[in-house]
Amino acid sequence: MAAPLGLDYAGGVPAAHKIAAAGYTFVCRYLTSGGPGLPGKLLTPGEYAQLQAAGIGVILNWETSADRMLGGYDAGRADALSAATVARNLGVPDNRPIFFSADFDASPAQQATIDAYLAGVASVIGLERTGVYGSYYTCQRCLDNGTATWVWQTGAWSGGQVETRAHLFQRIGFATVDGVQCDVNEARQFPDFGQHPVPTLGGRKDRDRMQQLPATTAPLNANSDPATWPQRNYDVGFIGAYSFAFGCQEWGGRTTDITRGFLYLASWIMPDGSLRPVHPTFTTAGKGHTIADHWPTPAYTAPTNAVGITLNYAAPGGAYVAES
Repeated sequence: MAAPLGLDYAGGVPAAHKIAAAGYTFVCRYLTSGGPGLPGKLLTPGEYAQLQAAGIGVILNWETSADRMLGGYDAGRADALSAATVARNLGVPDNRPIFFSADFDASPAQQATIDAYLAGVASVIGLERTGVYGSYYTCQRCLDNGTATWVWQTGAWSGGQVETRAHLFQRIGFATVDGVQCDVNEARQFPDFGQHPVPTLGGRKDRDRMQQLPATTAPLNANSDPATWPQRNYDVGFIGAYSFAFGCQEWGGRTTDITRGFLYLASWIMPDGSLRPVHPTFTTAGKGHTIADHWPTPAYTAPTNAVGITLNYAAPGGAYVAES
């Protein structure tokens, strides 16, 4: 099957229905203004609503100046605070990644500063949401160093190489859609490559591919910190290749936001009975993460020979794993 294709653009805004008619299924859009020179750069609430209505997935990016990452940790933290606010105001669930750009030919000597910038980002939105845009070499180093979870590689400065772990790949060259010059991108990881919504996992549409998990005891104060809610363990067994996303069902007890649960621990069960963390977030050191109503975590793929997953979670309305 050919990789799904998407667009990113800043010089204008193609109509959502024209994007869909041209065969593109997602867009990568900016949370920053481009000023008079790039009037179409900033994703607005109106455009976001139109894209969602047209069935176009939306991926978020933050880019001011090309080499902004050389500002280090403090710059990353400041940018993440701003990016998270813009994304929240658009209505994007707070478990979706945001990609931050290293839009230049970064050298190995600059990597420590890039890693520091991304550490600043992760201090705000969590490592599980932290993405990087950059060259093959930048993306490879970030993944190897564990400073980004999501990767959008550009073909520029990449020497013809493609990082196999990249979620997205930006081609060299352009396409014109609705009179707007756009970059073309390939989705490289399925079904979740950072877009919202993720069409083939979780939510109300795929209940035939969801394993329901038991509800947990409701907290005394529904609007308290979800990390303090009563939790329980549950094991899910499987045979062969497996990937899953964890999500929570609706629950009317909480009124302050759409948080409906908390995933504290998640580990793969290996044949010898040992446990291997699914992601650093879902360990005692990572301290888990809140789960919003019907917006599951990213998809996690089991290592070879794993025979199950064990989950420690709080979900007063019940939970599920959406299998792929």
